Amino acid sequence: MSNAVVTKLKPIAPAPTLIEAQDLNKVYETATGEEVTALANVSFSIREGEFICIVGRSGCGKSTLMKIMAGLLDCTSGSIAINGRPITAPSVDVGIVFQQPVLLPWRTIYQNVIFPVEIRKADMIEYAPRAKDLLRMVGLEGFEERYPHELSGGMQQRAAIVRALVQNPKLLLMDEPFGALDAMTREQMNLELMKIWHSYQKTVIFITHSIPESVLLSDRVIAMTPRPGKIAEIIEIDLPRPRTLDMISSDRFGVYASHIRQLLQASEGLD
Repeated sequence: MSNAVVTKLKPIAPAPTLIEAQDLNKVYETATGEEVTALANVSFSIREGEFICIVGRSGCGKSTLMKIMAGLLDCTSGSIAINGRPITAPSVDVGIVFQQPVLLPWRTIYQNVIFPVEIRKADMIEYAPRAKDLLRMVGLEGFEERYPHELSGGMQQRAAIVRALVQNPKLLLMDEPFGALDAMTREQMNLELMKIWHSYQKTVIFITHSIPESVLLSDRVIAMTPRPGKIAEIIEIDLPRPRTLDMISSDRFGVYASHIRQLLQASEGLD
């Protein structure tokens, strides 16, 4: 009889929850006093290190939800917290990438990237190496002293991503950041974003109109209904990583994309 000692492997504990939303509602009041419900009874939990895509039609409340998570907008009722603390104002723990790069045209790329550090009056010596490492990782080494107008749209958006990451936030919010790019550049940016996510282990919440993009990027997809925005379903995407563009033509990828399209009940107007 063997005397070998059998070691039992401990199960891997799930990552802790980073964001928790409960019965979130947002109602806007128009100039005429009419109430418009943008979000209704939205609840979800997001774990540290997850890549989440939120997909839905225009006007379904995706951007409103992102602004609430960023602390730029208050909810009407319900609750939302990051690391157990209610979100009531912008935080250095949250980086944001908008639809447009919004780079300051009179500042160089490096000066744009380091701008949030200057605003906080933080130690530039501490953050400068991180800024340079991030610029190198996204392929902008050698372009630090260029101005935004000297770069392509894709390169400008890379700089915007670096600016959002330079303070080492726990959460990266991205509001359709590649929507204005051509198809080939958009695909390349998706691959680069996944590389950044894998290297820096950030929690990413990515808003998109594109169903294929949501499947390619995500651990989970939050599919939203038309206004008032509600969660139709949260879909686990069980595809191996690292992801490649070749996966888009696979049967399993097609099943996910078809399911999400059916949930949204709208193939027209979606990629």
